[in-house]
Amino acid sequence: MREQGQPVSLKSLRLVKNLLLIVFAVDLLAVLIVMASLAETLDFINSLGAVADSSEVARATALDGRAVILNYIYMTLAAITGLLWLSWLAFANRLLNRLDVQGREYGSLWSLGWYVVPIMKLWKPYFAMIEVAQVSADPANWKEQPIPSLVSAWWLLFALCGAAFMVADYYSENHPAIAWQLIALAVVIVLIVVWTQMVSQIHALQVKAAVAIGNRETETIATSVS
Repeated sequence: MREQGQPVSLKSLRLVKNLLLIVFAVDLLAVLIVMASLAETLDFINSLGAVADSSEVARATALDGRAVILNYIYMTLAAITGLLWLSWLAFANRLLNRLDVQGREYGSLWSLGWYVVPIMKLWKPYFAMIEVAQVSADPANWKEQPIPSLVSAWWLLFALCGAAFMVADYYSENHPAIAWQLIALAVVIVLIVVWTQMVSQIHALQVKAAVAIGNRETETIATSVS
């Protein structure tokens, strides 16, 4: 693969990575708050008698209002996380495109584009992420690298989250829906932890690659001058 695009600085790589990890931490806090709210709502529903009095109606209204606010906050954070994730992935690919790597199947554009292609988005982003991790580990012999366990765990947790939320939507607002939402959010917590570790690990490899690129380009300039 020939070098493409402008040089990617370590400062830019670290900035995007740090912003992403900060958002992951905020996401984790938001998920815990939402889970606490859902657990309170479930406990309240279980405690209701045959006929609700005025105080119970008022509490139910307050819980519903809080749930709407938390849902908006959660969705906003999810959108920010997605944008930062794609930004980090773009930077990672932009750096790898400057290495003389042979046989790459996923370039910068398609590593991002597969996330919005129907059907293909179910597995293509996973293989694109495997390629990023393998090339980052060893650009010269990347095809011989094993599939990173963190990448596989990350994608599996994504699938589990999606399945759990689909079941929750199926049950609508009944008791099982809240229970499945709690299960899905518990999986999200594990996902965030694994996601954080995966980004940190690949970023460390990316830093080494960036240093290698800098050294190689410095040697090239020195040779051409001499």
